[in-house]
This record gives sequence, C-alpha cells and structure tokens, in this order.
Amino acid sequence: MTGQKILNVDAFYSENDFTGACGAVIRNNRGGFIRAATARLDHVPDVVSAEAAALLEGLKLVESTGCNNLLVRMDNLTVVQALHNNEGHSMVGAPILQDCRVMLREFGKAVVEHCI
Repeated sequence: MTGQKILNVDAFYSENDFTGACGAVIRNNRGGFIRAATARLDHVPDVVSAEAAALLEGLKLVESTGCNNLLVRMDNLTVVQALHNNEGHSMVGAPILQDCRVMLREFGKAVVEHCI
C-alpha cells in the first residue's frame, strides 16, 4: 500500500537485574529506511513488559512521522495476542499494553503481526 509504514520492534530483558533495552526501525512499504531508535529500559518486571515497552517506544517514534497506515511486526506472541484479543489486563505490563492500544487507535489503520 502506498504510504504504509512498517515498524519492527524488539526488546532484550535481563532477569538478573530487571533491566532491558529495546529498538525500533521504521521502513516504507518498499523496505526503505525511514527512522530508528533505541532505549534503555530500567526497572522492567518481565519480558512481556519489556516487549510491550518496545512497542510503545516504536509507536511514539512512528507518531512523529504523521503515519496513518501502519504495519507493526514483533516477535513476542503474548503481546500480539493480548492486543488482538483485548486481553492481558491482569498482566504486570497491562498499563503499557493499554498505552499501546490507545496509540494504535490514533493511526488511521494499524495492524500488529507476529513474526519470527
């Protein structure tokens, strides 16, 4: 689709010190690079929270591009299913997931896919 942007996000989580990091890359519908960002995640309770935080950071990055047609790809099936099925409200990362839901609604069209 013309104008579609593709967002890939991923996170790293360390259960030794409850920290992590995340990255996001935005590409156009032909795979051309648009923008990327990384962030350190302090005080992360679990891997699902880290992955949800990666998605949130990526959505913030895309928001600044004025996108209204977004395809998100991420490798955490738990986060993808929670968003698709409106679940995860009792998870530790529920507030982050809710922020993601709110941001996803702000795009004209937004699809979240699981990829490996």
